[in-house]
Amino acid sequence: MSIEKKYALETVKEVVKCLSENVNNGLSDNCKKCSKKELCDSLYDLIICGYRMCSDLMHGAVMHTILEIERTERDLKDQASL
Repeated sequence: MSIEKKYALETVKEVVKCLSENVNNGLSDNCKKCSKKELCDSLYDLIICGYRMCSDLMHGAVMHTILEIERTERDLKDQASL
């Protein structure tokens, strides 16, 4: 696994941990700001939501993860079209 993917995975784990802690605490004020009142159905949504909800996550780390996911999706589409 590449360093980028490991880094992205760790960031995702942090987001999930932060989300679950907020949910377990009866939804923090940050969670209540989320307009979607149901679980996110994609990793991309979860990360965007996680960034908005969890102020302790670094913006750069989250953006890096989103870019990594988009790049992976693009690569998969390119491979499928060959």
